[in-house]
Amino acid sequence: MKLAKGVVGSDHFDAQLGDGLPADVVAGMPRATIDDLCRRGGTVIWMGPDPKESLGVLFLRLRHAVLNDGVTLIEVGPHATGLYGLAAHRLMHRPGEAAAVAAALLGTNTVATDVADVDAVALDAARRALADASGPVTVAVGRSSVADSAGTVVDAMARFAEGLPGVRFLSTLRRSNVHGAIDLGAAPGLLPGRVRRADAEEWFAARWDRVPSFDGGGARAILEAAASGRIDTLVLLGCDPLTDFVDRDLAERALIGARHVVAVDLFPSPSNARAEVVLAAAGFAEQGGTTTNLEGRVAVLGQMVTPTGTSRPDWTIADDIGRRLGADLGCGSLDRITREIAGYSVAHRGLDEATLASAGLEGVTVPLPDGPADESPADGVADGGGADEDDAAEAVVEQCPPMVCFDAPSPTPVPTVDAYSFRLVAERSMYDDGRQLSRVRSLSGLADAATLRMHPADLDRVALGAERVRVGAHGRTVVVEVRRDPTVAPRTVVMAVGHDNASPHQLIAAADTVCAVTVEAVR
Repeated sequence: MKLAKGVVGSDHFDAQLGDGLPADVVAGMPRATIDDLCRRGGTVIWMGPDPKESLGVLFLRLRHAVLNDGVTLIEVGPHATGLYGLAAHRLMHRPGEAAAVAAALLGTNTVATDVADVDAVALDAARRALADASGPVTVAVGRSSVADSAGTVVDAMARFAEGLPGVRFLSTLRRSNVHGAIDLGAAPGLLPGRVRRADAEEWFAARWDRVPSFDGGGARAILEAAASGRIDTLVLLGCDPLTDFVDRDLAERALIGARHVVAVDLFPSPSNARAEVVLAAAGFAEQGGTTTNLEGRVAVLGQMVTPTGTSRPDWTIADDIGRRLGADLGCGSLDRITREIAGYSVAHRGLDEATLASAGLEGVTVPLPDGPADESPADGVADGGGADEDDAAEAVVEQCPPMVCFDAPSPTPVPTVDAYSFRLVAERSMYDDGRQLSRVRSLSGLADAATLRMHPADLDRVALGAERVRVGAHGRTVVVEVRRDPTVAPRTVVMAVGHDNASPHQLIAAADTVCAVTVEAVR
């Protein structure tokens, strides 16, 4: 962040690659812990991806809480997940319409009609269970489908935040350490510490060489700019947009349109094969540091093996690039970086080496509950190591702008249902053909071939007796095996991403609120 925003001065940075939630929402929402989610006698509204496929350990914790600790689970989504058999109430809705279901759940009157294809009787039973809840209510929130706009999820969050006093949210973002990246400003419009760029610009300008003067673009905006030839240098920091961005066509045009492409990565990929410069990074077990989980818990990672060949930790690569640009990032060691984070990030105030060491493997949740005023970074925050700089660091933490709070945006318009097409759900599976899994010999054979799942009534109507179907959108098509699934909502089709033989990324346009597809039999 210091290199990108403090030296280069660019706010065009996105750690989520277009499949997460708005970073200011993640940083500012009232956050629950995993213990809150699993608290005895509580109520959980699950509105996110299938945890059995994307968050296996969390799935086991929640499963135990439901079976043994009296937790009531309400599942809200466009199709059944691994929680389906555990949920007391299952509300399978049309893709993109979670906000309408949330509004009905929070209503005070009996639900008289179906909402977003959810049966009125089932919806009313869930509404009464939520109204009668005596324990805490936690909403697990994330993208159940990357084919839907993140705005549709945020709209549902806003309904719950307004209608459930004291509700807390647990993020279900899937990318490893994405919360640590967001906490340190790896998103447009944010700076380190969960603070908005506009609020903290003056504060950081007094301490960094440069600060972005306007809010930048996220993944979609960056790729659109590159596709139109407006990006001079596109940096791929451990990402492969050709296989992982929601809109493969846009990613392809972006890599063609950017004047220069630089990649920092672990393995060869279709995207970094287009790069002029590829810098080899060390893997997570080949370097030390910290990682932040979905509840904001920071834990220490120790180096276990020596990096292969000329690969190096990302921070040393950033330090070298900064030096070649005439800037000293001051990244002499991991301890020094930790102290600088504690001095510049109000979210990490008081999080020094001793605190992390004493927390052990459990880590510590930030912000710390009682960060005293006299706890600041120990040695030189920016350039040195003297006591005067310690005093200065303590003073500037006091003056840092406040962290962001959840602020409901304007509702996202959702198109009306098209009687001639289906809405696509693009989900994640635990085993796929991803670049890292495919290189692990014991895991590479566990990925199933891509399939399309449909409600039996829909399948009989459009492709009775067919084993394969052609799915089309935006002038592009894929042919895939089709399966019956009575848990899929009507007029909805479900397809997993990350499979080489067919991927919904070939069909989705990043600008769509929901993705409408056609389905026809292949005889």
